[in-house]
Amino acid sequence: MLRKKVELKHVKGRQEREDEEERIKRSQDEVEERKKKAGQKKAKTDAKFDRLEQLIITQQQAQLAKDETKRQIEAEAAMRAVAARKCAGGDKLARLEKLILKQKNDQLRRESEPAATQAAEREANDAMSRRIAKEKEAAAEMVRRLKEAAHRAREEAKKQAARQVREERELRMKAEEVALALQQPAPSDSESVNTDDLRSATSTLVNMIYGEDQEIRWYQTANGPKRVDIRDDYFARKILEKI
Repeated sequence: MLRKKVELKHVKGRQEREDEEERIKRSQDEVEERKKKAGQKKAKTDAKFDRLEQLIITQQQAQLAKDETKRQIEAEAAMRAVAARKCAGGDKLARLEKLILKQKNDQLRRESEPAATQAAEREANDAMSRRIAKEKEAAAEMVRRLKEAAHRAREEAKKQAARQVREERELRMKAEEVALALQQPAPSDSESVNTDDLRSATSTLVNMIYGEDQEIRWYQTANGPKRVDIRDDYFARKILEKI
């Protein structure tokens, strides 16, 4: 009965340790996978910000170029108007002024056309900025949850390790009890030996040393090598004589 209890506790403890190790491994793999996904998501978010920043810079440069072109056109038109006034009559001056006015109107019309497009782009950029901010907040929340999950996993692993230490200590105490029982003085001739106890104690001792799959092996006996079952009285007595 003692042997069966020790065996059951040993098997149960080993199975629980294997299950806990598998669970911890899965938890660590999930944490690593989530970290990897969070890193990839952060890289995508940073890339979006870079593209948005580059788009804004390009738009600003284009606007500066348009303003410079407009100033040059106005300056050239003014210079042409001055020159026209000096070298032409009133009709030519009027035609030149109409031409300048037409050029200004055309320029204003060309500039007003992309105004609506630019407003739409600004609205889209603002929406993108808000969405990116929300994604960053969600990513930060995910990282926080992953850290909490990792902390809980570590705490659970510590508790499991403590339970394992207690179980191993109990197994050692049981083994010591068996060893002490085996070290009792041999019975006198007048006393009877309980062969069932000898078999059980020997079986427990051999199982702790070799494992349950080593019950029948070759051993040196008085009649030469022989396959002996650990439950055999002869083998049990030989074990006890050597202790």
